[in-house]
Amino acid sequence: FFIGFPGVSPLQLRVQNQPLSLKDVLYYNESVAQLITFLHPLGSTSDFFKVLKDRNYINVDAGIPIASIGFGSPSKGRFIAFDITERVNTQVGFPGDLLKLPIYGPGSDKFFDFNGLGIDLLAYMELAANVSQKINDKITVGWRGKILMGQASLSTSKFDVTLATSEEEWVFRSNIIMDAALPFVNLVKDADGMIDPDSSDLISDPLSSLPSLIANPKNAGLAMDVGVNVQAMDNLFLSASIVDFGSIKWKDKVYNLESRGNYDYTGVEVTLNGIDPIETMLDSLREEVKISSSEEAYRTWLPTKIYLGASYFVHPKISFG
Repeated sequence: FFIGFPGVSPLQLRVQNQPLSLKDVLYYNESVAQLITFLHPLGSTSDFFKVLKDRNYINVDAGIPIASIGFGSPSKGRFIAFDITERVNTQVGFPGDLLKLPIYGPGSDKFFDFNGLGIDLLAYMELAANVSQKINDKITVGWRGKILMGQASLSTSKFDVTLATSEEEWVFRSNIIMDAALPFVNLVKDADGMIDPDSSDLISDPLSSLPSLIANPKNAGLAMDVGVNVQAMDNLFLSASIVDFGSIKWKDKVYNLESRGNYDYTGVEVTLNGIDPIETMLDSLREEVKISSSEEAYRTWLPTKIYLGASYFVHPKISFG
């Protein structure tokens, strides 16, 4: 038997990045006897960008347990549990050129390819029921059914953006499609059906929306986990499982965003009347690159994981897996 409460139940956290590791960003330099980053004058930006690929990933999964309870019957080989968990899944894919632009800056005859930039964010409440059953002396199976109540979502379907810079002009091209469920955001359209950034804002009192956000049945989904343990031999154990197989359908506070734009920046004439060239460029970019929005329901699938395992016991207290 067990029972879990917030703050005393184990927090689940998984961070995954590829191909960068911590030593590529922060490392010890003997000449100054301290840790430095690759941006330090003694660091190497060229070595840093040799590690980066055309597409790089950062994934974060977090589970915050709210409450849980479980009990079993050893004589029947059965265990049952129920739990409520707050889950956040974030997957970010980014091209190496996304970091080259702010570090190296634009220049003559440079081309930056931002295609493939993507953000997939899921925040939801998970209500789960678990049961495991020992079939015989060698096989145990488990199943976990989950009711999901979506809270927030951001899903990138397409991100095709390029920037070409030269001494004469900067050429910007974009084609972006995203789906979003944003509970605290109020997007306002202008007369042409485009997003008006000056009128759009956050909800002024988000605390009043928290009860409906925490458990929102309008954004509902189902998922499950399935697993099996097999004692293949006296000293060999095998296991397999599928985790987070399911999806959420988003209906509340939904925005289907699409942006297509072409912008050629040829510079501005700087005079004594106080014209800000950066502000002028941003205003022109806003006029050329518009964001449209519709409110159609969409579905997102959870990041499903498949696990296979094996353990070989060379001694009752020593195993290799």
